Amino acid sequence: MPHGLAAKLAAPDRPVVVLSGDGAMQMLGNAEPVTVAHRWRQWTDPRFVVCVLVNRDLAEVTWKQREMEGDPRFDDSQALLDFSYAGYADLLGLIGIRVEDPSVLGEVWERALAADRPVVLEVRTDPDVPLLPPFPAGQQKLGSFRAGLEQEGAAGEDARALLDTYAEQETRESEE
Repeated sequence: MPHGLAAKLAAPDRPVVVLSGDGAMQMLGNAEPVTVAHRWRQWTDPRFVVCVLVNRDLAEVTWKQREMEGDPRFDDSQALLDFSYAGYADLLGLIGIRVEDPSVLGEVWERALAADRPVVLEVRTDPDVPLLPPFPAGQQKLGSFRAGLEQEGAAGEDARALLDTYAEQETRESEE
């Protein structure tokens, strides 16, 4: 978010799109929409779209622990507050749009990029989607990912199923 704002301040006549996870927004980005709300009327082009991918998890840390140490998710340090980014944008006089259905994303992006003011897209995502890199590098990490998920018991079953599906797809594609 801070980099997006810097880009917009450097080129106020160009659109800016910021992609951020909810962890990054809660750590570094939640103050910046106040600056956007304060400055956007000075910009030649008001298009400034912030897409916040919300999974209520410090996903990079969660999956790194599974990858590097084979450890399970540690909720006390990784679960995030369920914060309404779209509601926050509305409070600031920006446009906030909450997206829970992926089938409307195309329409929502068109709306956001045609808006007369900055937009915050709050896109709800699944925290169980693995951050496994493409094969062959990802294949080397499967064992530790699975070890971490096994320690989570029933809580890790959905993530394990997604990981296995992804691994099957990657294996199939690498063989073709």
